[in-house]
Amino acid sequence: MSTDTKSVSPNVSAQPVDVAAGDASRRLARISSTVQQLSARIAHGATVADLRSAALQADALVATLRLGGAGIELTMDLVSELNDQLLVRLWQLLAPAELIRNSCLIVMGSEGRGEQTLKTDQDNALLLREAYRFDGIAALAESFTAGLLDFGYPLCPGGIMLSNPHWRQHPSEFREAIGRWCHGPDADGTMQLAILMDARALAGDASLLDDAKRHLWSILPDSDAFLARFVSPVAQFDHSASGWWHWLSLRHDDHRQVVDLKKSGSFQLVHGVRALALKHHVDAPSTRARLRALVEHHGLPPGLARDLRDALHLLIGLRLDHHLRQRRLGQPADNLVEFRDLGTLEHAQLDSAVGIVKDFRKYLQLHCPFEML
Repeated sequence: MSTDTKSVSPNVSAQPVDVAAGDASRRLARISSTVQQLSARIAHGATVADLRSAALQADALVATLRLGGAGIELTMDLVSELNDQLLVRLWQLLAPAELIRNSCLIVMGSEGRGEQTLKTDQDNALLLREAYRFDGIAALAESFTAGLLDFGYPLCPGGIMLSNPHWRQHPSEFREAIGRWCHGPDADGTMQLAILMDARALAGDASLLDDAKRHLWSILPDSDAFLARFVSPVAQFDHSASGWWHWLSLRHDDHRQVVDLKKSGSFQLVHGVRALALKHHVDAPSTRARLRALVEHHGLPPGLARDLRDALHLLIGLRLDHHLRQRRLGQPADNLVEFRDLGTLEHAQLDSAVGIVKDFRKYLQLHCPFEML
């Protein structure tokens, strides 16, 4: 009997491991197949309606990825790739080849940084080659904005879209705007610069954006006062009065404690890293790339950079879970998470992430002294 027991035991203990590994492998294979099929649908989409159907399927894919245990970094990368393909294909369907050759379609915001999960506000622009004119550009830009809205991308409250003439310019006009943002009295100027720092070229002549960014870096004021003004939005969220549980409770509605994951966490982290990138002239659109470059330029300790990356991923993951929960309940998406909706482990993780953000604020105060304002 002892011999039988020994012969059976290894097989019994190994079986769950094999099954689990097989399940994970099959999930990855299904996800990979779905992504490939969706990418092909976008590439071969012949009408705006075809792309709308693919856009809706992309939303469902995000939920599948999250429920299937895919990491948030993989999710962001896949979503960014599919979103890029959607925008490029829509532009190809709407814009004639001549216009595409003589312009550069740009994305900014979370899409520019490659940090989007579910669809967020449109943040895009168009640079036109100097002296190039295209009749009907305004109507075409309106169609592009309307198409994205139909795909599920909300309008940008700040109007950072092709349909806004301020974000549809020739290089000379754009250089003038950059000059005003750098040296003018407009309080919004530094945030416009932040938006431009996140810009990526999607279609057309990428050199138009490259030239605009080179101009930006060449005229940036080299002063602590300018850097302090640039990083100052982080100072709007001063929560040093007491513990993090207190300062995270930004709103109390019907005796509910809620936290704004964006304002109280990810925004401070993203913009703080952006400010350090500006200080060290790091020209990279994503937070992850900026963190790597800052370590290489000795602008950030490796340990803090690693912690910031992990904290950002956690905050984006919690925000995604919250948005998926709201979608299931038929609620409009926001960034306000109720504490009672967080599990014990999520509480602990959020506590750690908030601690990292607070430590980062202290680092910023030493290297980007925004409190001098």
